[in-house]
Amino acid sequence: MLDMESRLDGPGAFWKAIGVRSVGVAVVTTASPEGPVGFLALSVTHLCATPPTMMVSLDANTSAGAALMENGSFCINYLSKPQKPLALKFFDKAAPGGAARFAGLSFHSLATGAPALDGVTGCLDCAVDEVVSRHGTHIVLGRLIEAEQDYDRAPLISYAGRIE
Repeated sequence: MLDMESRLDGPGAFWKAIGVRSVGVAVVTTASPEGPVGFLALSVTHLCATPPTMMVSLDANTSAGAALMENGSFCINYLSKPQKPLALKFFDKAAPGGAARFAGLSFHSLATGAPALDGVTGCLDCAVDEVVSRHGTHIVLGRLIEAEQDYDRAPLISYAGRIE
């Protein structure tokens, strides 16, 4: 492995550098004793198809992350274009967190019991398989247990720091 110093001057430069990729905007949800919790996650991807495994990264200090670890399951909810206000609600660090973020939202549960948001392009219901911790981040590997898709809904995309 090369031992090179990063030429990026901080987190802002990092986000700008990786902003060239388009990603589906996802809210990751789980259940907690107080009710449903979740967070906006732009670092979500597949790991492999056999066994079907997804990968989500999250700040190790978030309350939603603690609930996810305790619950042992999560649902990746890929938002549709009309759900941009929902994405901004989950992005806003000043907005009420925890179960308060779900006020007025319609959702149901799939196999693991994690909340699956209604109106999304797809839900991927996962059981936590493994957690790897690096640099204040948890990388959560989840086995895909159940999925729902609605290919007729246009996806909400993040590109170059914008949600479109």
